[in-house]
Amino acid sequence: MSVISVLETAVSVGLRRTPRLRAQILNTYQRIGYGTSLLKRRPRVDSTLDIRPLTHGPSHHYFGYYDKSPWNADGSLLLAHELESTDRAPAMGVMAKIGIIDAVTGKFSPVSETATWNLQQGSMLQWLPPTFDNTLIHNAFENGRYVSVLMSSNGDRLATFDQPIYCVAPDGKSALTLDFSRLHRLRPGYGYINLPDATKNDIGPKFSGISQLDLVSGQSQLLVSIDFLKNLIGSTSPETDHWVNHLEFNPSGDRFMFVLRWTDGARRLSRLIVCNADGGQPIIVADDGIVSHSAWKSDSEILSWSGQADTGIHYHVFDINSGESTTFAPSQLLRDGHPSYSPDGGYVLTDTYPDRSRMQSLFLADSSGSELRKLGAFRSPLKYRGEIRCDLHPRWRRDGLKVCIDSTHSGTRQMYEIDIEPLLGDLTRN
Repeated sequence: MSVISVLETAVSVGLRRTPRLRAQILNTYQRIGYGTSLLKRRPRVDSTLDIRPLTHGPSHHYFGYYDKSPWNADGSLLLAHELESTDRAPAMGVMAKIGIIDAVTGKFSPVSETATWNLQQGSMLQWLPPTFDNTLIHNAFENGRYVSVLMSSNGDRLATFDQPIYCVAPDGKSALTLDFSRLHRLRPGYGYINLPDATKNDIGPKFSGISQLDLVSGQSQLLVSIDFLKNLIGSTSPETDHWVNHLEFNPSGDRFMFVLRWTDGARRLSRLIVCNADGGQPIIVADDGIVSHSAWKSDSEILSWSGQADTGIHYHVFDINSGESTTFAPSQLLRDGHPSYSPDGGYVLTDTYPDRSRMQSLFLADSSGSELRKLGAFRSPLKYRGEIRCDLHPRWRRDGLKVCIDSTHSGTRQMYEIDIEPLLGDLTRN
């Protein structure tokens, strides 16, 4: 990595606790670098691999977050959102189409629509486990409330639940959810705008937090309140708003992790926490104030971009049972990204935010972090910043041989497929 890249990373990490100042400096720096890149006519994509578009304009298409796969079980179909434009934040009354893409022809076939969407995680659109076959679920806004809709792949509605979902348990029988209006107020770009935040004047509500939705009976219950979590943590700023985000079940579904966040003046602080599936036995996994994106490595191990007092800010692998942690590729992966393990656990896929030239990099590593391969870099136009940014959010096909990204390098937000099968053996042998 170049000296400039190391300096960029050091400055970015140093300012992470002050996100507003960090964003101002970054925007100015990127305007200069982006302009220079255009003047030098550098390519929009830098890769030796075949980057195959799955969708095309003029409409914009994207899947959503990195913690779910858009592919069905056999890889023949992908889920996607379609919008006429993603150049501005969500607005009341703007509907996103929910559709299915033919992996061979690229044809987008609408099956539903929703008014509850954002540009980072969409409508929590996903195939229903454990079959990931003919049933999908997504969030919607109906009769003045947030709901989740269970549908067949041909568009037939199978059920409507009176709670939205965040993530679905591996057995497909239950889901976790949170307060999307509170999330939108405190972290724009991740929640929904349709309803005002009823907890606006409550920094740690007792009746809002993480809830469980039974996808068989339709019943829901609060598992962990924000008030409980605020007191559990012993926040350094007990008089500021607290909120939760980034819920995810472990592979067997007997635990889930999430991030608790709050502010301390201009600083945003975070804790990574794990609970049993019923909300019991909470464990604080990362407690140094900085936690970003994470992925389950196993039922008891988590890979997370986070801060540790003894090692600094890196990717860390946390062993929940032992309480120990180790750094992952600390001399190579120096920037925050969106990591995930391949279905067989042998590889790690991650990305970066735009650099000074607005190029977003995509990386593949072996599971130990000792071998790393850059898959490519993709230019993101300056207009895609803040709440409307387009992170690559790399996702695995369920057989681990292809990956999918969202990218704006063509000028519109579209989905792309990358065949990585030829690289897997080479990475293992090196």
